[in-house]
Amino acid sequence: MFKLSLHCGRLHPFSLSPFSVVIVPVTVFLLIFYALSYLEYTEKYLAITVARILPPYCWVWTLITFSFYNPSVFGVISDIITIYLVYIFVFPSWKWIEVSKFCLVVQIISALFSVFILFIGYAITFDPDLLWRVPIHGLCPLLGGVLVAARQITPDTILAKLPLGKFRTKHVPFAFLLIVFLGAAFRILYFVPAIAATLGVIISWIYLRFYQKHPNGDVGDTTDAFKFSGY
Repeated sequence: MFKLSLHCGRLHPFSLSPFSVVIVPVTVFLLIFYALSYLEYTEKYLAITVARILPPYCWVWTLITFSFYNPSVFGVISDIITIYLVYIFVFPSWKWIEVSKFCLVVQIISALFSVFILFIGYAITFDPDLLWRVPIHGLCPLLGGVLVAARQITPDTILAKLPLGKFRTKHVPFAFLLIVFLGAAFRILYFVPAIAATLGVIISWIYLRFYQKHPNGDVGDTTDAFKFSGY
């Protein structure tokens, strides 16, 4: 790890931690993109919309910018919390390249499936708003994904004893989805984040279960403790 600082003409060590190198810059990007949301027409250039990501427009850059863009202050807070959870749960256990790969896989594949679902919705309802006016943005997929990763990394401990039974670490992703869907059902949350969060949970589990490469040469996590039915 590179260590360097200058004090009174002498070099002293300090660590460039993931917090200072990744978390702080990403948080700054989130805040900048939130500020840009107050400008007219920025949403269609920074968020993903079905009509513009598909031919003939092919605005492929939105596959990157949509993760940082969120026009809601509560959405920005949620995204910052997501990045912090990545820092807390994932960075101590994985290498930087694997963390980056995981985030990209979850965000981009979830976004593409969200586009597919909205397009199918348009094909059924013929509602043009689903093509042009429904944006996909934020880190909802990654929030669902990091909860699945945390469920894999951390021991299955009892978090609370409830009247219906013990609430364990492995129940957190499902509880998250339940909260998101209830929020969407009561129109506290928009339906697109609910779709994105669900896709984030599913895609992250598939990636971790079958495709993640480990330093010892193993691929995936086929243990019974990480079965989907365990949720």
